Amino acid sequence: MAKLFIIVTCDTTLTYPHNPNGPKPDNPTGVADEYPYEAARKCIQRAADLIGAEKIMWGKDVPGLLTSGSYRQLLNYVRLHCDFLSDEEMADVLGLNALRVYWGDAI
Repeated sequence: MAKLFIIVTCDTTLTYPHNPNGPKPDNPTGVADEYPYEAARKCIQRAADLIGAEKIMWGKDVPGLLTSGSYRQLLNYVRLHCDFLSDEEMADVLGLNALRVYWGDAI
């Protein structure tokens, strides 16, 4: 029997609002909250508190965000800045949850 998954996205790009005055020489991206995005960290922590880390998957699909952080920074973000997650929860968020969703009992 197929399992039903409800997918809710928490787009952390919404937590770093753009500077209303636009890009400046000292802030070429115009992003108000620069890396390590404290507002995003709070959003992820709130999501983990509300629904549990076992229901959160790391993902990246917005090339425009690369103007305010490198791919390596975004990939390592959870490992380096989400210290509220246990090692097990971090492993879930960074890949095990995706394996469970896409492969189910096959893993």
